[in-house]
Amino acid sequence: MTATCSTHKEIVAVDTCDRCGRFVCGDCLSANIGKPLCVDCYERLPIEFRETTSTLAISVFIMSLFSPLPIIWVRLEWPSLSGPFAVFMLLLPLVLSAREWRLAAVGKRTHATGKLARTAFIVSSVMIGIALLGYLWVFQRYQLER
Repeated sequence: MTATCSTHKEIVAVDTCDRCGRFVCGDCLSANIGKPLCVDCYERLPIEFRETTSTLAISVFIMSLFSPLPIIWVRLEWPSLSGPFAVFMLLLPLVLSAREWRLAAVGKRTHATGKLARTAFIVSSVMIGIALLGYLWVFQRYQLER
């Protein structure tokens, strides 16, 4: 017989709380301070130990939103640098958001961090498409002016 979450009786438990020993599911698990805690034990923590979303996930989300802008600007100002810079600016938020998403999936980041990282990953993917279209548009315009 498999253990079920003490809060959600229909969900299979993935770990036990380090403080009280209750079974917890992935939704209840809060591993943001380095050890798994159930929802009740997490709520009893002092506020300075509660981290809902990692700052890296927030930074990556913001970076993913604005990644095409510097690429287009660099393409206009310094065409010789645009290739490596574009690859870096497009792949960095994609790789970092995938890393945070994976860490949240294995319980090393909070659920909120996982949701934000997943959103950042999707936004990064969309921005890659937008940046490539913008890059092609600028390149075409640059060729017409020559």
